[in-house]
Amino acid sequence: MTAAARITQDPLGAVATDAEGAQEEQYGEAGPSAPLPSVSPETKTSEQQSCLLLHRTRQLFIRHLTSVINAIRAHMAELGIIAPVGRKGVEQLLDVVADAHDRRVPEIASGCIAALGAQLRRRQP
Repeated sequence: MTAAARITQDPLGAVATDAEGAQEEQYGEAGPSAPLPSVSPETKTSEQQSCLLLHRTRQLFIRHLTSVINAIRAHMAELGIIAPVGRKGVEQLLDVVADAHDRRVPEIASGCIAALGAQLRRRQP
């Protein structure tokens, strides 16, 4: 510390020099701050990005199909109609909806579930 630097004490008893005060003003804090390390993000090639896109899209489609299947099963279960697990079970439920002579499914519900079934059939390979 140079002879010109003054020592001051704040009301709480902390001791500081003029140099520390200037540093506090410069950095916005009492001590020197270490610079943050620069992290360069790892870049991916176009092929890697395309592969990730493919997997994310597939995952989105699967989630959507699962949601539609679960909705069909839930709506039919509310009407007291259930079917075995699997694709054939859902097809059985949709066959009940499509059967004009089967009166277990009300007309409005039948239209809604048939729309879900059409969406499901469009999405499945």
